[in-house]
Amino acid sequence: MDRNFRANCLMLAMSVVAVVAWVAIAEGGFLSSFYISDSVNYMRLAENIKAGNWMNQHGLAGRDGWFAVWPVGYPALLAAFSSVSRLEPYWASKVFSVICCVSLLALFWKCARRQFPIFALMLVNLAYLKISRGSLSEQPFIVLMACLGFAVNRIIQSDGARIGRDSVGRIVLLALTFVGLFILRYVGAVAPVWAGVAVAVAAFANRRGQGLGVKIRRLGEVAIAAAVAWALEGCYLLMNRVMCGSVSGYERPVAPESAQELVRMTLSAEFHELQAYGICLFLGFLLVLLRMHVAKSRQGESPESTSWACPSGLAFIAIGVMFHVTMIVMRSRHFFNPLGFRLLYPGTFLVTIGCVLVISQKLKMDWMSMLGALPKRIAAGFCIFLALFGAWLLHGELQLRQICGLRGYGIGDPYTVVKARVLEKYSGIQPGSAVKLSCDFDGEDFLLAYLRPDLMVSVTLPEE
Repeated sequence: MDRNFRANCLMLAMSVVAVVAWVAIAEGGFLSSFYISDSVNYMRLAENIKAGNWMNQHGLAGRDGWFAVWPVGYPALLAAFSSVSRLEPYWASKVFSVICCVSLLALFWKCARRQFPIFALMLVNLAYLKISRGSLSEQPFIVLMACLGFAVNRIIQSDGARIGRDSVGRIVLLALTFVGLFILRYVGAVAPVWAGVAVAVAAFANRRGQGLGVKIRRLGEVAIAAAVAWALEGCYLLMNRVMCGSVSGYERPVAPESAQELVRMTLSAEFHELQAYGICLFLGFLLVLLRMHVAKSRQGESPESTSWACPSGLAFIAIGVMFHVTMIVMRSRHFFNPLGFRLLYPGTFLVTIGCVLVISQKLKMDWMSMLGALPKRIAAGFCIFLALFGAWLLHGELQLRQICGLRGYGIGDPYTVVKARVLEKYSGIQPGSAVKLSCDFDGEDFLLAYLRPDLMVSVTLPEE
C-alpha cells in the first residue's frame, strides 16, 4: 500500500506542477503575457543587480537611485536565478513560479503528509494561478507564509516551561522566517504580531495539560525571534531613510475613498477570495466520491490505530485572519493597490490550510489513505483530468466574466511579440535618456522600463 500511496501522490503532485508550469510559462509568456508595474520594476532592478548596481535600479541608466518603495528580496532572487539559469529575468520569474509551487508541495509532504492530497489541490485555484502567471513577490511570500504557520506550530506543540537548547532551533527558524517575509514585502514586519496572536489563540483553545510556564515560554520564544527580526529589519529601514529620506521610499498618500467605498471594496475583495476556491471544493468533492469504493473494499477489515496528532489548524487560521486585518487596516489608512487577489490571498491561503487541518482532525479524515487506496488507473485519470482542466482555468474565468458582463483583467500578446514591438518603437532613443510615457503604469509601453534599463522611464497619466 505504501507504494500505492507514493505513486498516487507523485502523480497528483506532477499534475499540479504541470498546471502551474503551463499557466506560468505558456499562458504567462508564450501564448500571452501578464505583468503589472510592480513586475516591471522588480525585473528592472534584477537587471541592475546582475550588472553590479545592487539597490540602484537606475544604475544602467547612469543615474543614482535607491530601491526602497518595494523590498529588495524578490528582485534579488530573480537576479540570482537569472544568473544561474542564464534566462532573462522575465523568463526566470516564470520558472521561479514553478519552483515556488514545488517548494510548497515539498513543505506539505514534510510537515502535513496526511493532508498532502487536499493541500496539493489547493494550489489549483484562480488566485494562486494568477499570481503564478505574473512576476510577483507574492510567489515566494506565500511559501514563507506557509513556513510561518508550521514554524509557529513547532512552538505550540513543544513542551517544557523553560527556554533551553531545544528552543534555539525554533527561535532561529522563526526569526529567519520573519526576516524573509519582511524582505519580500514590508507587511512582513507585522509577522511577529501574527505569530504571537496565533500562539495565544492556540493556548486559549487548548488549556488542558498546559501550565502557565509553558505558555509563557512559547510566547517568550516568539518574542525573542521578533526582537532579532525587528533589529535587522530596523537596520534595513534606517538604511532606506538615510539613502532616500523615507523608510519605504516615499510618504504613502492617505486613502482617497470614503468609508462606504472602503467597506464595499473590502466586501467585494473577500467575496472574490471565496470565489477563487470554487475549483478546490469541486475537486475535493470529486476525490471523496472516488473514495467510495475504498470503503466497500475495506469492509470487514480491522480498523487501524492511528494517532491524529497534526499541526494546529487554529494557528494557521489566526495568522491568516490577522493578515487580512492588517491589509484591510493599512488600505483604509493609505492609498495603494485596491484590495484583491494579490493583497489578501496569502492570508486566505493560510486560513484554508487551517480549515483543512481542523476538519481533518475533527472528522479523522486521512486524505493520504483516501488517495492511496485508489487504483493507479483511477488516480491517473483523476490527475489527467485535473491537469487538462486546470491548465485552462484562467482562460475559462475570463470567458465566464465576459458572458456574465463582469469586468475582467487584460492579458497581452505573447511576450516575444510585445518585447519586439516595444523595442522597435523606442529603438531610436539613446542610452541615458529620459522617456515620458502617456500610458497607464500597467500598459504595454511601460515594459520599456525593464527592456531598456539604460533609460529613465516615467509615466504621465492622461488627464480624465
